[in-house]
Amino acid sequence: MIQKRESMYLNIVKGIAILLMLWGHAIQICIKDDSITFENNVFQFIYSFHMPLFMLLSGYLFFFSYKKRDLKTLLAHRTQSMLQPIFFATILNNLLILLPTLILHGQGRLINGALLNGLYTLWFLWCVLSASTVVAVAGKMTSNSWVRLLLMLAGFFLVALFPEWDYHVYMYPYFVVGFYYGMYRDKIPDWVKKCAWLSLVLFPILVSKYENYHLIYLSPIYYDGADVLTCVKVNVFRWIIGFVGSLFALVVIDFVLKLFYREDKTPAPLGMLAKLGENSLAIYCISVSLFTYYLSKFYDRFVRLLDGSVLIDNMTIYNFVFTPALALAAAWGLYIVVLILKKLKIHRLIFGR
Repeated sequence: MIQKRESMYLNIVKGIAILLMLWGHAIQICIKDDSITFENNVFQFIYSFHMPLFMLLSGYLFFFSYKKRDLKTLLAHRTQSMLQPIFFATILNNLLILLPTLILHGQGRLINGALLNGLYTLWFLWCVLSASTVVAVAGKMTSNSWVRLLLMLAGFFLVALFPEWDYHVYMYPYFVVGFYYGMYRDKIPDWVKKCAWLSLVLFPILVSKYENYHLIYLSPIYYDGADVLTCVKVNVFRWIIGFVGSLFALVVIDFVLKLFYREDKTPAPLGMLAKLGENSLAIYCISVSLFTYYLSKFYDRFVRLLDGSVLIDNMTIYNFVFTPALALAAAWGLYIVVLILKKLKIHRLIFGR
């Protein structure tokens, strides 16, 4: 059972992770040139670990659902809880993108499948669905821990059957590790848990070795023009930095929470981060249209007014002032939209929770 402090901690971690996602998207959208984006050190730092961190948390939280349900109920619940936001959030995003054009210019269409265009845009939810399906079946099929582990390893081949299989194979190990941590966390010796502090040293070292070709978005699990050994080296490195970076974030956030958290009174910044974390699924889903799509449109006009982007000429301001401020503003705006959807009582329909 997750206690109050742990729940606060997990929500804060999710809140920070969603902010990192928005920050990374702001860097990418405003630069527009992916060849420049992938060389951006801040972008590389964020994308070395922030989605693996989400996947670790997903696997960990999934264990509590796994523990209290039989296989049939578990699969039904997980399929509904993932497909519902994928399906309805895709419709919502397309409506938010198509309707203004249709109303203002009489252009665009809402038929012939247009509302379900980009059904795989929310790729992370598909990865959670594939990983949790495999883990549920592998875990419930046997009570033998070693056989279960072998089945989990075989799961690599099953998640690879999904579209965009590279993302699924890349994310799958993080989900499994999170799941196993939930299963055995009370049996893990304290000295092993304290080893997580080594990430404070290891992660900066690994980040210094991180190159643009380590990004899964640039070089998939097995990519053209590379031999098998090169692909293995790239994948092993990206899996390691994802794990170590996630531990780094978890250790630092836990340390800060110990300093400032009081059960009777939560500091406002921590409370806001926790609220973002509670609503991270909805924020992730609607950021496709309200942030990614419209930011690109508005930023283009902004740049034209300046006759060129003065911000990109100064990457320090761009990386550490403009884009993080943009991410914070977007997070606040998206959170307000989520609250409005809750008031309209359509939040549960769209996001399933």
